[in-house]
Amino acid sequence: MGFFFFFQYFFFLVLKHEYNNILIKIIKFFIINKIIIIMELEISNCSNETNDVLEESSLNNFFYIKTEYIISYISEYINTLIEQNKNKKPDKQTRKNDVFYSKKIPNLTIKEYLVRIRKYSDIEDLTLICVFIYIKKFIEKNNYIILINNIYRIILAACTIAIKFHEDSNYKNLYIAKIGGLDLLTMNKIEYYFYVLLNFDLNINEEDFKKIENELLIENKKIIEKY
Repeated sequence: MGFFFFFQYFFFLVLKHEYNNILIKIIKFFIINKIIIIMELEISNCSNETNDVLEESSLNNFFYIKTEYIISYISEYINTLIEQNKNKKPDKQTRKNDVFYSKKIPNLTIKEYLVRIRKYSDIEDLTLICVFIYIKKFIEKNNYIILINNIYRIILAACTIAIKFHEDSNYKNLYIAKIGGLDLLTMNKIEYYFYVLLNFDLNINEEDFKKIENELLIENKKIIEKY
């Protein structure tokens, strides 16, 4: 029955002379899905090196840092960038070409959005740190301007790739898309472009990780001393 209604809708669009756009969308959907499958295999094959670095570093310190502190640390960093860039408005063409830019903004703060992803994906604390490093790398490599209109998709793309690269979880993109409030095609596109704009470099050296670790330990100590 669903198959019948799909073709009924397709022929309706043909009659309206919109078939070219629909065909392009269908082709894009299958191409991007194929690319995502290849990416997942590539990510799976090259994840051991970074995971070894994380295991060899003094990560026992992270067991003393609560997840909420990590999320607060990441969200505060992002909110600072948004505040710094609040008067920077990209032109129409830039907005159109940027897959991360969206007029529709989730009705959640950055912190609430991270908490939601954490809750429904069970993303590990160490992976959250990797997400933060990937976002910083993404910004630095591309001189990317973080705005309230693009950060949510960037966060979701970074979390998706980090989970696949650093964890054994086997979540499908459709499930992650639902967590982030996106359709599957958009989810696949932002994951693909985030990976490309990172120059396919998902490795994290121990120096990068230790720097974040030390900053978090300092912040954690401040919070503990308050109480």
